[in-house]
Amino acid sequence: EENKTLPYEQRKDWEYFWCVDPIDGTKEFINKNGEFTINIALVYKDTPVLGVVYAPALELLYSAKKGEGAFKNSVKLPLQRNDDFFKIVASKSHVNEQTKDFIDSIQTNKQKEFVSMG
Repeated sequence: EENKTLPYEQRKDWEYFWCVDPIDGTKEFINKNGEFTINIALVYKDTPVLGVVYAPALELLYSAKKGEGAFKNSVKLPLQRNDDFFKIVASKSHVNEQTKDFIDSIQTNKQKEFVSMG
């Protein structure tokens, strides 16, 4: 049933479940800046095995399936490693002084790269 919420006690032992965030980046959606996504994941025994991230305003669809790799708009993404950057992923609309201080405190000789969507 669509709107029925089952208590956690009934759900806690499920092997599979779907995790859906219909609008990740609510502030970005409201501000119409295009930096919001729709996120869907299939989780098996607490491990994501299938995932989709769709940015409709940017016409970007990322997907991945365990054992099959990751794709951007149906094109397989190469497995790559970049040791030159220390990548930080966070929400632009929720960055506060404490977050900035934490990022600044990270000890690394690599260039810090801040990425965000939603």
